[in-house]
Amino acid sequence: MVWEPEDDERPTLPTLGEFLHQHMDERTRLLTYPFDGYSLVMDAAPLLELPARYLAYRVSPGASFVTDEALELSRGAGPPG
Repeated sequence: MVWEPEDDERPTLPTLGEFLHQHMDERTRLLTYPFDGYSLVMDAAPLLELPARYLAYRVSPGASFVTDEALELSRGAGPPG
């Protein structure tokens, strides 16, 4: 799950920015973290390209989310703004 910055439901979960800082290898730019008994590894590049406001969202293990921009594009409305 992903919680927006104004949501107080899960204050103990890290923000996306904190998660990146804690789990990203600066040399390889890969994220490595434990999940469900496994060690998951992924390229952090797509997350690092997100607008800065998304770094304040709280995330739970295995979370995925879609940016507002991607939602607009999927609806055929073109890029926002």
